Amino acid sequence: MEEPVGLPEGSYISQGQTQEEGVTQPAETSTTQGTYPGGSHSIRAAFKLRGVPDPAVDTMIHSLADTTLKQYDGTFKLWWKFCQEKRVSPFSCTVPDTLSFFQYLLGNTNHLYGSFNSHRSALSLI
Repeated sequence: MEEPVGLPEGSYISQGQTQEEGVTQPAETSTTQGTYPGGSHSIRAAFKLRGVPDPAVDTMIHSLADTTLKQYDGTFKLWWKFCQEKRVSPFSCTVPDTLSFFQYLLGNTNHLYGSFNSHRSALSLI
């Protein structure tokens, strides 16, 4: 996959996103097609979409422990799948979408209320 101009090596933009004036923006028809890019790539892409400078993005990612990234990766995988099914961007969804995701986890998985703090923390990064 060819790297878009303005993003560091290893960055990821989901299909359907565009880059204008050095800042990546979700396209109007973004549907998150494609494979899950991985936890740190998702975090990096989310920060880049917000216009965070590269050194600050690196600092934020490096500030997370490997075990935290591994834990958040599970949330991001579930979130990515949920967003694909709902045809929404994982980087620019609504509060109702997020709450529907949490309700889905509660009703369709073995995730209990206690795990929701971790899920919420993970999603707050993207």
